[in-house]
Amino acid sequence: MTCLRLGFVAALLVSSAPSQPVPDNPTALLRTGASQTKATRVNEAIFEASGFGNTMMVVTGQGNVVIDTSIATQAERNKKLLQSENTGPVKYIILTHAHGDHTGGVRLWKQAGTQVIAQKNHVEFMNYQTRLNGFFARRNAAQFAIPVPPPRPWPGNHGATIEPTILFDDRYDFTLGGIKFEVYHTPGETPDHATVWIPKYRAAFVGDNYYESFPNMYTLRGTQPRPALDYINSLNKVLALKPETVIPSHGAPIHGAAEITKRLTRYRDAIQYVHDAVVAGMNDGKDVFTLMRKSSFRRISKWARATGG
Repeated sequence: MTCLRLGFVAALLVSSAPSQPVPDNPTALLRTGASQTKATRVNEAIFEASGFGNTMMVVTGQGNVVIDTSIATQAERNKKLLQSENTGPVKYIILTHAHGDHTGGVRLWKQAGTQVIAQKNHVEFMNYQTRLNGFFARRNAAQFAIPVPPPRPWPGNHGATIEPTILFDDRYDFTLGGIKFEVYHTPGETPDHATVWIPKYRAAFVGDNYYESFPNMYTLRGTQPRPALDYINSLNKVLALKPETVIPSHGAPIHGAAEITKRLTRYRDAIQYVHDAVVAGMNDGKDVFTLMRKSSFRRISKWARATGG
C-alpha cells in the first residue's frame, strides 16, 4: 500500500510542477531516436545509439561490451549505428534490467561466445512479466496508444526465455582489453536493476534509475512495487563512486562531476521527500486521498517551487 500511496503523491507532484515537453501523441515516444544517423560518441571508447531504450557500446582492444539492447523494433537500427563505429566482436552484453526496451535486441547482438550478464533477480522478473503477458500487453497498448495485440497462449508461471549466461548477486567484475568493468546490484525501477561502472573512464551506466523527469517510482500501468528506500540506497551507491560521466538508458549522457552530483542528489532527495511525507501522513492516520489533497500537496508544491522541479 505504501508504494501505491507514493505513486499517487508522485503523480501529484508532477502535476504541480513545470513539466517537460510531452509528445502530442504517445506513440512518438516509440520513435525516439528515429532521426539519429550517427551514434553519439560519449568518449574515446563509449558510443550510444538513442531510442525508446538506448544501446551503449564500449570498445576495447579485445572486443566490445554492449550495455542494454533497446526495444526489439529499434534494436537493428541501434546495432547498425554502433557497428558503423566499430565492428569488433561482442564479448559481453550487460542488461541493466529485464524490461523489454532493454532486452529486445539480445538475440540480435549475441554471437558465438558472447556472455550475457544480468542480476540474479532477472530470472524471476522475466517470469513475472511473461506470466502476465496478456495483462501487460493491454496496459502497454493503452499507455502508448498502440493496437492491443491478439491473445497469445499462456506460457505458464515459469515460461520466460532466459538469455543471460552469467547471473550475479551483489557485484560482478571482469576485465576486457585492459578495461575493468564493475557491475553492481542497484534495485530501484526493478528488483534486478544493475549499474555498470568503468573506473578508467569514471563512467556509470545507470539504466532506468535516473530519468530527466520526476522519479518513476510507480507506473500507472501497474507493475511490481518499487521500494523507495531501495531506490535511495542505489542512488547513494552511484554517488559514492563519484562519476564524471553518467549514461542513462533513456535520455542524454550527463557530463561533469558537479552536474552529476547536483542532478542525482536532487533526484534522490525527491524520492526521500515524498517517501517521508507519505509515511508521516500514514502514521497520522490520513487516508491516501486526504494525503493527496491536503498536507502533502502543500508540502510537495512548496518543494517543487523551491527547487524549480
